[in-house]
Amino acid sequence: MSAMWFREPLVLLVILIFVPLLAFLLTRARSQQIRLAAKANLEIEPHSLRLWPKMAISSLLVSFLVLALAQPQLHSVKSIPVRSDTQVAFLLDVSLSMAGSKESNPCIAEKDPCAIPQDSVLRIDRAKEIIKETMDSIGVVSVGVYGFSGKTVWQMPFTYSPQKELLDNGLTAGSLQAVCRNAEKCSDFGSAVYVVAEDFGYSYEKKILVVLSDGDSDKPLQQYMLDSLATKNIKVFSVSIGSDDEHIWLYDNDGNSTGYFPKPLPVKDTDLTLLADNTGGRVFKEEESGDLAPAILSVMGNSDVVDYVTSEGDTSLSPLFLFAAMIVWLVFTLIYIVGVRPPLISIRSLFKVKK
Repeated sequence: MSAMWFREPLVLLVILIFVPLLAFLLTRARSQQIRLAAKANLEIEPHSLRLWPKMAISSLLVSFLVLALAQPQLHSVKSIPVRSDTQVAFLLDVSLSMAGSKESNPCIAEKDPCAIPQDSVLRIDRAKEIIKETMDSIGVVSVGVYGFSGKTVWQMPFTYSPQKELLDNGLTAGSLQAVCRNAEKCSDFGSAVYVVAEDFGYSYEKKILVVLSDGDSDKPLQQYMLDSLATKNIKVFSVSIGSDDEHIWLYDNDGNSTGYFPKPLPVKDTDLTLLADNTGGRVFKEEESGDLAPAILSVMGNSDVVDYVTSEGDTSLSPLFLFAAMIVWLVFTLIYIVGVRPPLISIRSLFKVKK
């Protein structure tokens, strides 16, 4: 179902004022033209006295411009089928160690647009791309995104229409370090899993947690954390991000690399593996992340449990009316400025019978 509305409806009053005013001015101009020609004893070409072509084209031009300025919106409501039996949460590690990469980023020193080499892409940015690609591949299900370091934050609430751009809004490596007393030890992996597990709804038959981390946690997993997953029957898929030869690179004020931070950035799979093994899930290396979406779809399986959610949106029609105004302006220019005379066929001539 669709309906059109205007953001600035008062602008439409211009049409009501302009059309009668234009008719009055053109009629008056023609009267003056006839009177002056009569005084000078001149003959006027019949086509120059026609008012309706100029009035029609001018009215169309102004009407299209006014409609564009009124910002018409086409409101549409659609029902989208969704998998109502499945809920998927992504838990993204945003601790400082996720700022690691194999090489420094040469684009930091560049003023012009620059393509970042793959070896210079940070762990956290590679993890975000895995989340986005997975969301695109698993269909319309309820998904949510969390970030964790010393605390856990809800970055995107569970929704059937995820806004993937939210992943790039505030989720940066080390963004939660300020809440930690010791910034060097600010990664609580287990607590994050427990917090997210509590947010899963009981009504969902299939609940999947995807953890993306380098596994470098300062606190070990506790049994109650594993129990919270078992209580809600949550299956965990872990993605191990990074490699041991990555570093946090340092840069000067001009963006040039000055070396890297000496602290190593080890990748630890112990807790990631423990989570997956205890819930019937699976651990993926980063290079195996292409298998993540098929694994989730395998758990989801084929199901007739389909619900419908309402999606509403507005589409601006202003560009369409501006384009129409440009076409009318082109016609006006060709006829009344350049002087091109299109062939005119009168209605009477269409019904004229040849004898």
